[in-house]
Amino acid sequence: MMLARCALPRAFARRSSCRAAVAQRSLNGRTALGGPPSAGARAAARARRAKTLASEAGGAEAAGEAAPAAAEMPSAEQLRIIFVHSAVPMIGFGFMDNMVMIQAGDMIDNTIGVRFGLATLAAAACGQIFSDVSGVAFGGVVEDACARAGLRTPDVTAAQRRLPRVKLLGTVGAIAGVVVGCCLGMTSLLFMDLNAAERQKRNKELDTIFSTVIHEGSDTLEAERSSLFLVEGGEAWTRVAKGVDGEIRVPLACPKGRRSIVAACVANRETVNIPDAYADARFDQSFDKSSGFTTRSILCVPIFEAAHEGDAPGPRRVVGAVQFINKRGGAFGDYDERAAKMLATHVAIFLDDVLDDD
Repeated sequence: MMLARCALPRAFARRSSCRAAVAQRSLNGRTALGGPPSAGARAAARARRAKTLASEAGGAEAAGEAAPAAAEMPSAEQLRIIFVHSAVPMIGFGFMDNMVMIQAGDMIDNTIGVRFGLATLAAAACGQIFSDVSGVAFGGVVEDACARAGLRTPDVTAAQRRLPRVKLLGTVGAIAGVVVGCCLGMTSLLFMDLNAAERQKRNKELDTIFSTVIHEGSDTLEAERSSLFLVEGGEAWTRVAKGVDGEIRVPLACPKGRRSIVAACVANRETVNIPDAYADARFDQSFDKSSGFTTRSILCVPIFEAAHEGDAPGPRRVVGAVQFINKRGGAFGDYDERAAKMLATHVAIFLDDVLDDD
């Protein structure tokens, strides 16, 4: 009983303190059980929000006062200076770029291109490498030259340079300068032999192809000497001749007192097979007399222009002749004629491929 009487006052004291705490939280805005905020708490929250909004509005006004005013558009004279200042240096860059590319590409095309059979486009790409290197190495030289020449610099602010119209005008000026400079650089083409490299490449192809064909033909027909004649400008001339150094030219319209087996083969468009050269009136013995060579038998076959799909029917033009001299072990026979005609057909195809651009 004594313990119970002592515990009751303590329990009543704890209950009183809990009620006081709940009342205090209610005054601050919300009870421990999650009830609605009091009127005083709501008023305090509204005051804090109003203060925050006023502070943000004041900051925005301050920021507006600190923002710079819109940049003024440059005058017409300033815009003209901007255009010229952008265009003139690019004229120099464009001229240097095209000039170096053309000259370097042409040099590469005439040397390495001919040696290794590079295409002209590949040589131009190699020339572009030299052009780009020159642009990087000497770009400051062009700008310094423009400055020394008194090129006016536009007197505009950084904000004015960022205006869309000013930026567009500078870009257009640079494009116009590059176009003009590249066109000026291309004037060097007027003083160059544009077909020199192509001629050298064709000549190299002719030497390679015809040497292979003629040497293999000589071995196949067992001839001591062989020659390939091309018809051009009223005469037949050798490009490749086995056993003969230098070039031989034979007029197709032989003057009085001169004769030629090749001229007779081309003029009559037929195969000439002579078992005994000295017994044939068409044989010119002057070459044997001057060289000390003795000609015994001759086989000469005309080369007709290669046929193409869609060509009009009719006789084809004679573009050359293949001549074989001195069959080992006797005269040339029917088999040799068929082999020589087949060889002439292949040569016609090679000629059509190599000389197609002429």
